[in-house]
Amino acid sequence: MRLLARSCLRPRVFVAVASLWGGVAAIAQPASTPPAPQRSGAAPGAITGRVLNANSGNYINRARVAIEGTSLQTFTDENGNYRLGGVPAGEVRLNAAFTGLAAQSTVLTIPAGAVVQKDFDLALARTEPEVEKGVVKLSAFTVQERELTGQAVALHEQRTAPNIKNVVAIDVDTGEGNVGEFLKYIPGIVMEQSPQTPQFANIRGMPASGTLVTTNGMEIAANGVVGRATDLGLSATGNIDRIEVTKVPTPDMPANAVGGGINMVTKSGFSRKKPLLTYNIYGTVSTLDGLSGPGPITGKSDGPDNRSNVQRLNPSFNLSYLHPINRSFALALSASKSMRYNDWQFPAPAWDKVNLRLVTDTINHLNIGEEKELGAATLDWKISATDTLSLSASHSNQEIFVRQNRVISTFGAGATGGPTFAAGAPTGVGTATMSPTGNNQYKDLSLVSLSYRHTGAVWKIDANLSRSAAGTKFTDTEDRFFNNVSARIANITLRHDGIDQVVDRRIAAVTATDRTGAPVNIYDISAHSIVSTGSAKL
Repeated sequence: MRLLARSCLRPRVFVAVASLWGGVAAIAQPASTPPAPQRSGAAPGAITGRVLNANSGNYINRARVAIEGTSLQTFTDENGNYRLGGVPAGEVRLNAAFTGLAAQSTVLTIPAGAVVQKDFDLALARTEPEVEKGVVKLSAFTVQERELTGQAVALHEQRTAPNIKNVVAIDVDTGEGNVGEFLKYIPGIVMEQSPQTPQFANIRGMPASGTLVTTNGMEIAANGVVGRATDLGLSATGNIDRIEVTKVPTPDMPANAVGGGINMVTKSGFSRKKPLLTYNIYGTVSTLDGLSGPGPITGKSDGPDNRSNVQRLNPSFNLSYLHPINRSFALALSASKSMRYNDWQFPAPAWDKVNLRLVTDTINHLNIGEEKELGAATLDWKISATDTLSLSASHSNQEIFVRQNRVISTFGAGATGGPTFAAGAPTGVGTATMSPTGNNQYKDLSLVSLSYRHTGAVWKIDANLSRSAAGTKFTDTEDRFFNNVSARIANITLRHDGIDQVVDRRIAAVTATDRTGAPVNIYDISAHSIVSTGSAKL
């Protein structure tokens, strides 16, 4: 059962989604495949345990555990737990396998009606651990081993999936902190850039509004300005274990998932045997000052206001802490902050293709900066061997500024020129126009969920209750500037030299004089007269 509620509660764009999932299934057969015939009068037993990746220290999801010579098999859950019921009493050989890791087997004696505990520590085939007096001894830990571990998780998830899907295990490089940076390399997915970072995902050519985005299977609120598309720029990799991409709608998906779905599986404290603190410190650097050449790494960008005049070197970090407190409680904490700044300067000339001369020349300077923060926490409570309760909450916000200034030179009637220069008539009929635009954007996304899972020999229950809220707000006059301004200098004579050097990342040398012959600086805003102003608040 799923309940969806959407409402607009404030002037900004706001969407609230509440999802109640109740899955109570009476399994006609036990959680594992029916056992082999029992010996007469002997009650079947059971085997429980956990499967660990000895290289990474993480418990393994969907590892295959089977009894050799029978059809009895099962798969581990998200935290590496498994339960194999209906096991015939007596001596059996138990196998555990996972893609990319060396399989293990052991011989167990199962008393009639008893439950036997057996844990497995799997490792990469070439680095199988040595066990001496209960201590697991590993060879040297290398980056390659970590990469292979991440690849094994992704490959095994894809092999054991009930439908065709792609899996990305975020176990090595968290990059800029945007999950879209990982998704853009998956075949069949096209990421919409905005403009320097991935924002919306299109699957199989379908629009982004047809892509279902979930966290642990629970739908998160759409936070686009219009439509139902989900902005992945608000998602951070700090609390993500892996990303699952389904390229076809499945029966459990809502009708809006026409293209497929993206499910982000968060980290859990029960996924670890010991506490783990993971951190990434990185940064982005912008050194390009338009087409004039590279600038210094240190210092600030030359923005039109204090908000856009930012440092070129922007440090960022991802932090994750997983703590299995005891056998009943586990905690997962995540925090991340990323900053990014980009600027561009590009020309947009308009030519008279008959007389081969420049009619107008536009230099467009665009700079964009963004700052993103995320905090997330998950508390897992193992009520019993078969029951787990999880409470999780996350909040992310993103602040973006956009500043764009176009300086348009119009040479006017009687202009002359060629491949290297353009000049207006001496009568001074040219104009120079400044057309700056800009806005500040404030986005946020919150998700709170409560999950209950029961995994028994006969019954399996998954119940989830979640609420997600997202908002997007554009401002300009509230932050003391106009969204768009038009200012102009009229009755001047313009000349641009070196227009053929644009291919060498140079801008034309601009000179301007008024009708008296006095020089005019077309880049000085005080020399312009304001024509119009406007606001575009959302």
